[in-house]
Amino acid sequence: MIPFLIRRLAGALLALAAVSFITFLLLATGPGDAADALVGEFASQEQLDEVRASMGLDAPFLQRYLDYMAGAALHQDMGRSLISGRPVARLIGERLPYTVLLTLSALTLAALLGSITGLIAAARPGGWLDLGLMSLTTLGLSVPTFWAALLLIYFFSLKLGWLPVTGAGSPAHLVLPTLSLALPLTAIVARLMRASLLDVKEADYVRTARAKGLKPGKVWQGHILRNALIPVLTMLGVYAGRLLAGAVVIETVFGWPGLGRLTVQAVLDNDLPVVMGAVLLIAFLYQAINLGVDLLHAWADPRVGGSAL
Repeated sequence: MIPFLIRRLAGALLALAAVSFITFLLLATGPGDAADALVGEFASQEQLDEVRASMGLDAPFLQRYLDYMAGAALHQDMGRSLISGRPVARLIGERLPYTVLLTLSALTLAALLGSITGLIAAARPGGWLDLGLMSLTTLGLSVPTFWAALLLIYFFSLKLGWLPVTGAGSPAHLVLPTLSLALPLTAIVARLMRASLLDVKEADYVRTARAKGLKPGKVWQGHILRNALIPVLTMLGVYAGRLLAGAVVIETVFGWPGLGRLTVQAVLDNDLPVVMGAVLLIAFLYQAINLGVDLLHAWADPRVGGSAL
């Protein structure tokens, strides 16, 4: 188990280092920088050079990258925003709760709705209800997230006037972003739940339980449903990290004041410290969730974690 943990931690650290370097490289070599955004298009070259020097943007790329990573890793200092001058950690701390709330809401909705849909479909495999529900899940997987968000806005906000479009002032503002973010994952959960139920229903231990005369309700609750949920819960753990990344698009569409919207605005402003801080945090959370899921696998199945278990 210990060697497995060391390998996974090393892989996570390498992934974080690669993400940070690629992000820093793309921002540093892209057109324009934060100085351009601050001085405007009518500033002289001398003024632009002076602002770049004051921000430290005239230093060599590798030096800037190493200085940033040293400050972030050794002193937990992500720097200050080049646009607002505020500490990056404080900016992220203000926005992160909104993203966590949106992600958890979407994950919970997808788990409940997807599991119920898969359960209904698996009750009569091959029937018209099964075919109809699986067709809907295929549609849910095919529609891009941003397009689904625009359709939801059109029907529920513009046509019906039931829900607000942008902002985060009330629980009603959370409904459309949650639906948009949860839609693809709901379809995945439903299909996986159906397949898992159909597979478990034919297992030997289920036949044995029925042969012993157990009531159908106890067989479903204690043997079928419980074991069918294991792969679904594992998949939800993996996709929780992906929802954090997917929230970037949804927060931008709905004006949700989360970490994703902050990142998009920072990219438009070429505010490198804010982008780096946000990307590193999202990558860290993604790796932490995946590591937790892998450790659960290693604990449940010694073949994953090695003979140390």
